[in-house]
Amino acid sequence: MTTGTSETAYAGIRDRLRAETATLHDRTETVFASFDLARADHYRRYLAAQSAVFAPLEQALDDRFGSMLADWPRRRRAAALAADLEDLDAAPPPPVIDTAGWSEAEAWGALYVMEGSRLGGVLLGRQIAADQPGAPIRFLSQAAPGRFWAEFLRCLEARAPLLEWTGIRAGAMATFRLFHDAALLWQPRPADAE
Repeated sequence: MTTGTSETAYAGIRDRLRAETATLHDRTETVFASFDLARADHYRRYLAAQSAVFAPLEQALDDRFGSMLADWPRRRRAAALAADLEDLDAAPPPPVIDTAGWSEAEAWGALYVMEGSRLGGVLLGRQIAADQPGAPIRFLSQAAPGRFWAEFLRCLEARAPLLEWTGIRAGAMATFRLFHDAALLWQPRPADAE
C-alpha cells in the first residue's frame, strides 16, 4: 500500500519531537488553559503572552533564517497578533526572548512549535468568536493550518538530516519554555477570576 503525499514520510521527526517535548508541551497547555477566553480581559492577557514570544521569534526568523521556508512571509502571524491587541486597546508587551545565539537547527525546533500551534489556534478562534462576537481573532484564524503544517513537516524532514538533532530538540524545548513562562507572566490572577 502506498501512502502518496501523506504525512507518513515525515512522521519520524514529528513523532520524535512530539514525544520528547510532550511533558513541556502539556505543562504549557495547562497554564494557557487557566485563561478564560470567554472574558475580554483574559483574552487580552492571552494575546499578550502569545505576542511576547511570537513577535521576537518571527523577527529573529526574518533577520537570520528567513529563507528556511519559501512561503515564510505568508506564515507570519505577529502582525495579526499586534492588530488584535491594538483593537483591544492593549499595547504589545515587551519581548521575553533573545535568539541571538540560536543555530539553524534551533530555529527549526522553534518553527515546529510555532507552526504546530496553528490548528489549536483556529479552534480557539472559533470558540472566542462564539463567546465574544466581534472580538478580533486574526491571529487565531489566520491561514490554512493543515496545508501549512504538512508543508512545514515536509521541509523539516528534508532539512533535518543536515542539522544536529540536539539543536532541533533544544529549539523546540526552548520555545515551549518561552511560551510557558510568558503564560505564567500574563496568567490571570485569582482576583481576576471574579
